Amino acid sequence: RHPLTERPMDRLPAMDADTAAGLLDLAEDAQRRRRRQDPEAERMVEARYGDLREALDWYGVSDSAFRLASALVPFWIATKRIDEGDAWFDRALREPQTPAATLARAFYDHGYLVFWAGRYELAEKRFRESLALAERDGDRSLQALALAGLARVAVNTDVQEAVRLLRQAQSVTEGLDDADPGRSSALHVLGVALQM
Repeated sequence: RHPLTERPMDRLPAMDADTAAGLLDLAEDAQRRRRRQDPEAERMVEARYGDLREALDWYGVSDSAFRLASALVPFWIATKRIDEGDAWFDRALREPQTPAATLARAFYDHGYLVFWAGRYELAEKRFRESLALAERDGDRSLQALALAGLARVAVNTDVQEAVRLLRQAQSVTEGLDDADPGRSSALHVLGVALQM
């Protein structure tokens, strides 16, 4: 059996490096379009979703697989396929050979995904794991993303703690452009927390 699917190896679809790379490009392009509120983004992914799942299987546990899964997170949330993404991350994150930098982002992505399913305890755990690795690696943007994730969880029970975490994220990303993903996320969640 393939390590990340329930299907036997001989039933995996024909996939090659060029096809998988093209699908990764498509998913990452759709993710960029989604940030610009382009309604075509969801349709692009939906039209090739079966192929994208095959590419995830084909990539195994690799940086490309985690990049593809990261690009699919907003799609899984928007189309109520959170369980599919959760199952993939659950299996992939058990693989011991994953590099720390890749793990840091994967922990964040998994936390963000399950947050939207109301699984706050697991989301908080994943955000903390991401933050620890991002701090160790000096990745300020990812630190801010993880802090904003922790603030999303905290806002449900302790708005002041959420604001503290978001101010920390602002401090960590001081000097980065406001369009930086971590800084942007922290500023967005901070606006919500301050309104509350």
